[in-house]
Amino acid sequence: MFSFTIIIVAVLIFWLSGCAVAVYNINNSFLHVFYSMSKSTFGRFTYGTETILLPLSSSTTYENLCAKISSRFRNLKDGQFVFRYALNDCPNCYLECDDDILIMLDIFQLLNFPFIDIHVLNVGACSKMCVDKQEIAATVDTAIVNIPELVDEDHASSDDSNLEDDNNMIIGNFVSNKSKRKYMSSDWNDNIYKIGQVFIGGAVEFRDKLCKFAVEKGFEFNYVKNDKCRVSATCAKKDSDGCEWYVYASLNKASGYFHIIKLVNNHFCVGVVRHQNHKRLGSKVISTIMADKVRSDPLIKPKDIVKHFKHDYGFDIPYHMAYRGKEAANKMLHGSEAFGYSLLPWYIDTLKRTNPGSYCILDSLDNRFRRLFISYGACINGFKYCRPMLFLDGTFIKNKYKGMLLGACAKTGNKDVFPFAFAIVDAESKENWRWFLEHLAIILASDYRTIVFMTDRGAGLLDGVKEVFPNAPHSYCIKHLKDNLNGRYPSSYGSTFKEHIVRLFTQAAYARTLDIFNEKLEEFRKQSRGQGQSFLANLPPENYAIACFPAKRYGEMSNSLAESFNNMVKDERCMPLPQLLEGIRVRVMEIFCERKVQSSTWRSVLCPKLEKKLSKRIETGRNWRVSQSTNDIFEVCTEDSNVMVNLVERECSCAWWQFRCFPCSHAVQVMQKANRIPYRYIEDYWKTSFYRSAHDLPIFPVPDLDKPNPSSFGDSALQPPKTRKPPGRPRTRRIKSFGEESRPVKCTRCDQLGHHNRRSCNVAI
Repeated sequence: MFSFTIIIVAVLIFWLSGCAVAVYNINNSFLHVFYSMSKSTFGRFTYGTETILLPLSSSTTYENLCAKISSRFRNLKDGQFVFRYALNDCPNCYLECDDDILIMLDIFQLLNFPFIDIHVLNVGACSKMCVDKQEIAATVDTAIVNIPELVDEDHASSDDSNLEDDNNMIIGNFVSNKSKRKYMSSDWNDNIYKIGQVFIGGAVEFRDKLCKFAVEKGFEFNYVKNDKCRVSATCAKKDSDGCEWYVYASLNKASGYFHIIKLVNNHFCVGVVRHQNHKRLGSKVISTIMADKVRSDPLIKPKDIVKHFKHDYGFDIPYHMAYRGKEAANKMLHGSEAFGYSLLPWYIDTLKRTNPGSYCILDSLDNRFRRLFISYGACINGFKYCRPMLFLDGTFIKNKYKGMLLGACAKTGNKDVFPFAFAIVDAESKENWRWFLEHLAIILASDYRTIVFMTDRGAGLLDGVKEVFPNAPHSYCIKHLKDNLNGRYPSSYGSTFKEHIVRLFTQAAYARTLDIFNEKLEEFRKQSRGQGQSFLANLPPENYAIACFPAKRYGEMSNSLAESFNNMVKDERCMPLPQLLEGIRVRVMEIFCERKVQSSTWRSVLCPKLEKKLSKRIETGRNWRVSQSTNDIFEVCTEDSNVMVNLVERECSCAWWQFRCFPCSHAVQVMQKANRIPYRYIEDYWKTSFYRSAHDLPIFPVPDLDKPNPSSFGDSALQPPKTRKPPGRPRTRRIKSFGEESRPVKCTRCDQLGHHNRRSCNVAI
């Protein structure tokens, strides 16, 4: 009795001393084998929550061991389980025959280990001979609790990787480890998990999470009840397979939240497998997922959404579903475009309050939106320090209700676009242009400078400028004139002839003196035939020719600056009207801030671009001979000609000083000869001080904390304009003028310049 007690105490000492070593958790099945230091061997077999002790010795056979295990444990049948045990460097040792048992016992006797952990894996109802080792290795859960006797610290952190290496050795490296990435949809597994779960967003949030849960789990469901107060759903295979999955959630009137009341979260049907094209992955679910991306990038393309879902979520969605999801996301973020018009009165009042000096006019008819004019106070003040010249143009709006965006912009001393005013109208008509120009006249009433207008000959612009600003010099864009002239000749005349005629007209327009102008114009009349005569019939020379223009042009001959403004706000033109207005304000606000910060670092008298131009003109003509006639009149002899420079009148006989309003090379050489400071003969509009003053006042944000709910306006809410959908597919690209050519691009496939890209390239390589 005494010796037996000593044996029991020894066993307990070994048990508590920490000499036993590893616990491997695989599918919640454990086999712990106790190997004593004596000649007797005892095994502690654990399966699930049940434990038995069996003696082990060199006479134990694998068949007898399997028979004893299957007879003692419930739900285990011979041929449905296998044994695994671990050594330090071999975490997945097989135990499948008598020799394996003898080797295991001999190894642990040599290592003097009292305990060893072996896994019992339940591989299902298949015969022992058809148990595939690769499948076992691939399905084993490798969460291991290390015990020092078997696994040292160096191997403790690498058990998972060791088992992965074993799997790779078995099945080969056909599958990259990168394919085991965690997709963003994995978080949907916990969308539905317990009774009492709360959904603050009500039925909408519950349905959204239920759909995502079904998509990630890979099953279909049918709604039994589906309204604002209660939602219940069952598995789609309830009738066919008898699946008992069920969820029921209802509204808690006390809290206003949705709660899960009943939940059977187990599937008993066949085929619960996640699909890459689940039908519950519709436009509503896509909109909730893509809301943040659409907010940050309103112009994201549906094809990019398709790629995003495949890369980040691992799902395939069709193009049309991505398009509808984007539209739904826009509606969720910005609300209905129709409701946006009802917010315009509030927006105008808030804009005036936060940006003093702003001029905003909202025009409506029968409680429907017609037109809107906006000019920020900072822009009105800054225009005083820009050249007195406005560029007018219009571009189309791409949102639901379409319309036109009319704009007036100026040019800074550094030749940057300076937004001055813009308007939203239904069409580019004479009436709308006149209305726009009338409000421009109100803003410019306090500006006593002579304002020059640069436009194309679009509908309403010619008469509008003449009627509202009868005394203002009006210049036509030379680029549009050349395009119009080119379009008057049919293709039968040939491109060579047309280019020659356009070149003659351009030479006449750029002629520096009246004599040269008349000479070039007469040559154009003789060679242009009837089309040229009709082209000049309604084209006064003072509207396009440098020699005949009655005011300062500041070197401008085209309306490309207005096109630059249109391009600057091209991303905002597809947004609903409130977001369009805010997008333009934010864009102009950022431009003002960036230019103010940038110009604060300038140390030159002139703006950088003009300072660079002055330096080049100082270098040009250093070998010219300068002779003085009077105190302010000089003669400059060049290689080609002699010119006269008058410093007081700021004139040169070459006419470029008068045209560009900036000293030409001849004038600069005279200043150098006479020791005159060039900056004294340069207009203030080109100087850094004026540039800073133009951007001195900031544009302030428009907070929307007090923004009213559009539904609260009722019948008094401003309605959107009535529009008629045109036939055919809606256009989103501008119709190019006749003769206007696209900029060639370089294809990354064939490396050739042309009008195709890699996607549309069909060049043989």
